[in-house]
Amino acid sequence: MCRNTPYQTVAIAVFDAGRALWQYYHQHKFASINIALGERAGYNVNASLYDIREYFQGRNDKGKMNNKSTDAAYMQLITALRESLKVLAKKIEPKVHEYGF
Repeated sequence: MCRNTPYQTVAIAVFDAGRALWQYYHQHKFASINIALGERAGYNVNASLYDIREYFQGRNDKGKMNNKSTDAAYMQLITALRESLKVLAKKIEPKVHEYGF
């Protein structure tokens, strides 16, 4: 049984936003399903948030990840995730100070 906490609805919002982004990534048709060890291109069934960001945002000539993507749907999803994370951070901030983390 799940007990209700003051953070539950906020945490679920973060989870839902992350899941929507993850689902959007996995809906894409990738040019290469062939993933060799050590390569970062192509489809990654175990993609982390960093991998998903790298896929959509790409990298510049110096190898640094770009700040934005040309994919409007991705930008909407990542913005929703970031906003929900900010709300969660604000919600837990008093407890962080209270317990000295």
